[in-house]
Amino acid sequence: MAYKEQRTFQWRIRNAVLFRWRNWNFLDNLTPDECTYNTLINGFFGEGKINHAHYVFNHMLIENLVPSVATYTTMIDGYCRNGRTDKALSVMSEMQISGVMPSELTYSALLNGYCKLSMLGSALDLIKDMNSRGITINKTMYTILIDGFCQVGDISKAKQILRSMLANGIDPDVITYSALINGMCRMAKLHDTKEILSRMQKSGILPNDVVYTTLICYYCKAGYVKEALKHFVDIYRRGLIANLVIHNALLCAFYRVGMFTEAEQFRQYMSRMKISFDSVSFNCIIDSYCHRGNITDAFSVYDDMVRYGHSPDVCTYQNLLRGLCQGGHLVQAKQFMSCLLDIPSAIDEKTFNALLLGICKYGTLDEALDLCEKMVRNNFLPDIHTYTILLSGFCRKGDHMQGRLICRLCCL
Repeated sequence: MAYKEQRTFQWRIRNAVLFRWRNWNFLDNLTPDECTYNTLINGFFGEGKINHAHYVFNHMLIENLVPSVATYTTMIDGYCRNGRTDKALSVMSEMQISGVMPSELTYSALLNGYCKLSMLGSALDLIKDMNSRGITINKTMYTILIDGFCQVGDISKAKQILRSMLANGIDPDVITYSALINGMCRMAKLHDTKEILSRMQKSGILPNDVVYTTLICYYCKAGYVKEALKHFVDIYRRGLIANLVIHNALLCAFYRVGMFTEAEQFRQYMSRMKISFDSVSFNCIIDSYCHRGNITDAFSVYDDMVRYGHSPDVCTYQNLLRGLCQGGHLVQAKQFMSCLLDIPSAIDEKTFNALLLGICKYGTLDEALDLCEKMVRNNFLPDIHTYTILLSGFCRKGDHMQGRLICRLCCL
């Protein structure tokens, strides 16, 4: 960056900070203290304005205010939250040179930064350094490490850290177990979660809303609806209230595995319990009706969705268009598509592909090519699915020459 541009950039930061400063210092007699600076630094980091936070820190030094461990920790945490662990390490070094000893919160912030960036080797090196300095690894730090390894799918290492935690006399809490359960679910190790739940129960730790939501959503996703229902019943048995995410997961799972009677009963239960449906709920029901060829009911649910103030999204329109095409209602599908073209952000490549599939099956190949041209005119480029649909359509109708041409286009 040229000197002139650098100075301009610095002045823009200075002016932005001073503008914020004037908003805070509405009483001229007030002198900002360390707490004021820390709050402002934290606020800028929260907005992702790293340079602004750095300017405030430097301004603090100019005003002869000596940063405490709280200020240094705020800087380290801010840099880590914004993915700049290199800057965080620089602040840590500066902190120690100044004679300020890092606290447990300081180490936790840096450890969390490493884990968020999947720098797990650096995280373990930090733990070794702490051990060599005689600094106790607390529950929060162990939990951060466990979550870090779970995020990269290394459940074995996460469980090893849990064992080390227990061996050092530190009892995990519901947040620790929640991180481990989430990691197991993400890796499709649903059976292993039962062991963790059993251990929680023996320790007198009950699952919270986060744990129940994780378990039910992943069981539903895997098609184990009965297992999900056991946890759902357990929620109410304990006097808790299941959130909408859980209700949506179960509703969609019932429809997806073909338990349509149970799905309709659960839908009625949600209405009876005054559980408000959202776009996810409506899309789930619409998708089910469309897959079963019940396009009339699908549009009826779509009308309810709009009437209750929920905005249809791309997924909603794709489901309806796919339902029309699968049912052979090509004329209505093309009319519906014409309406969607006038709605901002209502369509994408998948929407065009849904109609293209219907045209290739029930329409003419000329219509299919016309739709591809319209797709490009609307700034959507054909993808591999578009070419696959076209290739299948031409081959099905015996036009192998055009099919070979499409194959060549796919390879470009």
